[in-house]
Amino acid sequence: MFKNFLSRFGAILCVVMSFSAMPAAAAQDNAGIDLDTVIAAALQAGPEAVLPEAARLEGESSAYDAGTLPDLEIEMLTTIREEGSRETEIEVIQPLRVSDFGSRNYLARSIRNLADAESKAAALDLSQRVTRLYTEAWAYQQREKLYKNNLGYAAKALDSLQDAATVGRADKAEADLFAAEVLRLTERQRIFQAAKRERLAEMSRISGMKYLAEAHLSSPSKASIPDNFETVYALAESPASLKNITQARLEMARRELDVVKADSVIGSFAPRLMAVRDHDEESTMTSAGINISLPVWGSNRAEIYGAQAARLQAEAAARALDGGHYEDLIRQSHFKALQTFKTAQNYENEILPAFRSVHKLSLTRFENGQSSMLDLWTVRERLIDVEQDYIEAVGAAIEARLAIESLLGTTLEVQP
Repeated sequence: MFKNFLSRFGAILCVVMSFSAMPAAAAQDNAGIDLDTVIAAALQAGPEAVLPEAARLEGESSAYDAGTLPDLEIEMLTTIREEGSRETEIEVIQPLRVSDFGSRNYLARSIRNLADAESKAAALDLSQRVTRLYTEAWAYQQREKLYKNNLGYAAKALDSLQDAATVGRADKAEADLFAAEVLRLTERQRIFQAAKRERLAEMSRISGMKYLAEAHLSSPSKASIPDNFETVYALAESPASLKNITQARLEMARRELDVVKADSVIGSFAPRLMAVRDHDEESTMTSAGINISLPVWGSNRAEIYGAQAARLQAEAAARALDGGHYEDLIRQSHFKALQTFKTAQNYENEILPAFRSVHKLSLTRFENGQSSMLDLWTVRERLIDVEQDYIEAVGAAIEARLAIESLLGTTLEVQP
């Protein structure tokens, strides 16, 4: 009898050691690649690092095209007659449009303002896409680690149960259950590992960093959100904020309509200056004139309709943010960001420690023979669920922060 007791105690001890030897996956991460490093790499050397400057140059191209006069035209003709006399004719033509006198300069300025704002927005968008990729990769990394640890628990428990079941000291059904759990956990770990590597590959591409496939990612920053709404709303003056970009697009649409309306009265005109030199008589004749294109049939209506449609769309987008709607959007995003940040904090500081304490207590009860291995495993599974809830809470907090930063057009900086 004493011998049977020792055998049973040895099996229990083996299981207890397997449940207590491995640290929880949500514990402090080892040092590794951090989010700031990846963002900096993407903005400096990544393949998409040129996009903000490309957006600015594209706007500069459009502005230059809109605000520059048509090219000067020069025609020169030399006539040699049969009797040997020569005559040279030079004509200078400057094509012009009514909109060249003011309207196009205003349009060019509005295009440059919009391009500058969209360039800043492109840089913010790139950093946010990197942040999302990093956060997703980190979340899959943590889930893979959770299931790897739990797989270790299940495998050791299975070995102990199979040994005990062989000599009749454990229920074979429990051993079969843990055998199925080992298979399930193996597949879950495989799924998370594949998803993590997929995100890491994309992150490697967008950042220009190599050898990220096996990189360990540090926990993404859960920087606090300023509590004071006015502090946050003051950042809405950023040139790349949603409201300022919307207003810049409206201003450009209005200026484009001004241009096509100005050109609807007179399509184009071209002052001409001509000089004719008779080399035999050594005399020069000069004349001046103008070519005028009158939009008799179309009156530039097609261009006007197109510009009016663009202005109406821009006005609709601007109205959606008027009357306090934009402030309301930021206020609600600020509230959500605060709540999700607090949720992540509560999981980290209160909920996870509480469930770990319950797991530790269950382990003690199992050691004392007051609960079964299946009871202990159930508690362990619940702890794993809470660990995953924490990972999701971190992701939600970061996503909420990105949402309000998109509205503001800049990153949230905590005020000292």
